[in-house]
Amino acid sequence: MMSSSLLDGCACSRSSNSAPAPQSPDNLGDHSLAPARTTRESIDVPVITLDEFLPATAIDFMKLDIQGAEPGAIDGARRVITASPRLALISEFWPSNIRAFGDDPEAYLHTQRALGFSIAVIRPGKSLHIESLDTDTALRALCERDREVNLFCRRG
Repeated sequence: MMSSSLLDGCACSRSSNSAPAPQSPDNLGDHSLAPARTTRESIDVPVITLDEFLPATAIDFMKLDIQGAEPGAIDGARRVITASPRLALISEFWPSNIRAFGDDPEAYLHTQRALGFSIAVIRPGKSLHIESLDTDTALRALCERDREVNLFCRRG
């Protein structure tokens, strides 16, 4: 049986509160809690942790594409992650946006490892290719790029 959960009208981060969310006028996938680089209209949104949203739950799959807020979402989901030994995670990784939130992209990747995830880059193309990032050098090189990529992370 497959079920899903949707955070509707909320943002997720490392702590619960409310925050201004600058809205993109032309891209519904580009609303963000990060300070806007340009003048954008903002709305206040409730912010919760994934541990609060998924109490006492183990999960098998999580997808995060939240414009650089991924480190905060992972910090707010540590109980869920720890309770999910076979968790697979697909996550956007965009170093400059992660820095816009005040987080360190390389520290985020090391946190992923410390939580038991193996990390790989999903390389798009004519056929799907997943490239393992199993050295610190590979992780550092990924952080030095200023382009977003999708990561495939798996526990267990």
